[in-house]
Amino acid sequence: MKTLREILVRFVFCALLLPAMAVAQDSAKTLRVGWLSPGSVESQTVLLDVLRAGLRDVGYVEGKNLVIEKRWADGKPERLPQLAKELAAAKVVAIVTVFTATAVEAKQAVSDVPILFTMVSDPVHAGLVKDLARPGGNVTGFASLNIQLAPKRLEILHEILPAAKKVAFFYSSGLETDRGKLEATVQAAGKMGLQVVPVDVQRVAFAEAFKAAAASGAKAAIVVLNGSSFDARREIVGLAAKHRMPAIYEAPPFVTEGGFLSYSVSQYAQIGRAAVYLDKLSKGAKVGDLPVEQAATLEMVINVTHAKELGIRVPESIMLRATRVIE
Repeated sequence: MKTLREILVRFVFCALLLPAMAVAQDSAKTLRVGWLSPGSVESQTVLLDVLRAGLRDVGYVEGKNLVIEKRWADGKPERLPQLAKELAAAKVVAIVTVFTATAVEAKQAVSDVPILFTMVSDPVHAGLVKDLARPGGNVTGFASLNIQLAPKRLEILHEILPAAKKVAFFYSSGLETDRGKLEATVQAAGKMGLQVVPVDVQRVAFAEAFKAAAASGAKAAIVVLNGSSFDARREIVGLAAKHRMPAIYEAPPFVTEGGFLSYSVSQYAQIGRAAVYLDKLSKGAKVGDLPVEQAATLEMVINVTHAKELGIRVPESIMLRATRVIE
């Protein structure tokens, strides 16, 4: 028979052991996620916050059962491969990337850790996956269909501004996706009797690019979404206003910063959906078995205050299609 002393010793030992066991269990359940952004903390935290919200929806909270390892390239794409390798070494369940170029760099740098891309226009064309339904390899994610929507943006501008026969197209020639959007827009312009003026912002600063566009006689503009344009969205919106050049963008943040109009898939929803895939991966799913999801929800955001400043009357047919109006 155990003595009272032996019973007390066992009780104290168990009392000391239980907290350590609880900590170990919590640690085992902690989700460690990698975040790879081509921009800066200041410009792209808004995107990371969407991922945080998505993770909360599936039960993960920073400081409780979630750790997000963050890497920011600060507008220096040459840093992306090394940053991706750092995230892989941090033993994350997956690396979440934003924008096409970031995903491509991550895939080339890392082969043994899952990569979830978001805000990618055409993952097959970019070489990220061979098949949307069965991506295979270590990469999958969420496609935004921005190349397919490129002609539609030109149509919307033409419907609002039928007198604008020349439209500037701001893009980066070094990005294959941007070139694809330009090609699709030029083809659509030919059918509509419009002229597209390509403005390569990889070669000149945005200020000089807008000067060149205005000098060409362009009366409206299309601004392609990529890491650099998203970072410079406030500057771009300001330049468009300065040159009184109504522009259509590929993401709502340009409009909330004062821009004219955006038309896109719900790209923020894509980043939030990545949380669901992260949860599945943490529970044993294989990244190559998770199909690439294509965004189905379209959104149009119109800043009517800016339209009035430019003296533009937005047709009722356009206003009725708006998912959000800023006044």
